[in-house]
Amino acid sequence: MRSRWPIPVVALAALFCSSRLGFAYSAQLRASEREQKILRIQQSIQEHDLEKAHRELAEAAKEFPTDEGFDNLLGIVEAQQGDYIAAEKSFRRAIAKAPRFTGAYLNLGRLYQENIAADPQARRKALDAYRRVLDYDEVNAEANYQSAALFLQQGQYQESLDRISRLSAEQRNGAQTLSIQCADYAGLGNRKDADDAAVRLMAAADFSEPDAQQALLGLLPGKRDDIIVSLLESLQSHQQLGPALLQALGSADERMSRLTEARATLEKSFTDGKSSVGLLMELARIAHLQKDYQGALGYLAHARDLEPGKASLHYYFGVVCVDLNLIAEARNSFERAVQLEPENPDYNYAMGAASAFRHDPAEAVP
Repeated sequence: MRSRWPIPVVALAALFCSSRLGFAYSAQLRASEREQKILRIQQSIQEHDLEKAHRELAEAAKEFPTDEGFDNLLGIVEAQQGDYIAAEKSFRRAIAKAPRFTGAYLNLGRLYQENIAADPQARRKALDAYRRVLDYDEVNAEANYQSAALFLQQGQYQESLDRISRLSAEQRNGAQTLSIQCADYAGLGNRKDADDAAVRLMAAADFSEPDAQQALLGLLPGKRDDIIVSLLESLQSHQQLGPALLQALGSADERMSRLTEARATLEKSFTDGKSSVGLLMELARIAHLQKDYQGALGYLAHARDLEPGKASLHYYFGVVCVDLNLIAEARNSFERAVQLEPENPDYNYAMGAASAFRHDPAEAVP
């Protein structure tokens, strides 16, 4: 999960220096020692020497056991080391010591967002972390933005819009938030506002590929292929689209019956990205709709080479062979599909029909 309002390591360390109002040590010397430790730890992190930073934090924890700032910084180091469980504990320990420690809440929320694939509860926990910030700081920009992004991922479009509405006018007019608004309005079926947000998004100077990807989260469920095509073609006019967005553009073109454009875009997506059976199947379907049966056969042959054990590929290869009146080849492909999935009725019927065409009723009847 990206963030365009990141808090750099130095700022994170500075945050915990003033995380509680009136936080001070009675002795100026002790405060100076603490600041020196912070600076050394920062330097270690900036130099990517996380082991050294970890050791320095362990020493600091002994000297300043009640200081939530060192717990927060330890969580940052552990997160960078990929230790999700330890980082979560450190951030929560910092929050337990200072219940309004905004920096620790935001770090915890980011940690959860980065581990959504590994932890089924991570999205819920991230929303809870941001909610706790908003309980005492309802206009916090990052907590509102990240909550809006998380609600969008869950299809809770109105809740997402509510969080966006708390941002400043300048923040709402950035591409990152416009992409969420466009997605939310599309998901809610609000065509007028979705169109307006899309126009403003395309005009935004900072419009980039991640914004387009985020907008798709609402545009696809909202079936706004027209906006998808407009957004992606606009983006493509000044930067190269990655394979995923090329595929999204090609698929939207196909659904709008723009078959020539769809095929050209998906071909480019296939060239730029990794070989994908799903993409080859889509190309084969488009070629078939264009009655380019030889082209469809070529895509399917490539797909069969990639996944020879996929029965559906052999079946569809046989279907296109029938279109080309290649009955013997069709029968062989259907036979392979039946061998892989012997109980599939479509494959069995196709095998029987092809065998009957070959004047072999004994083979066709079973």
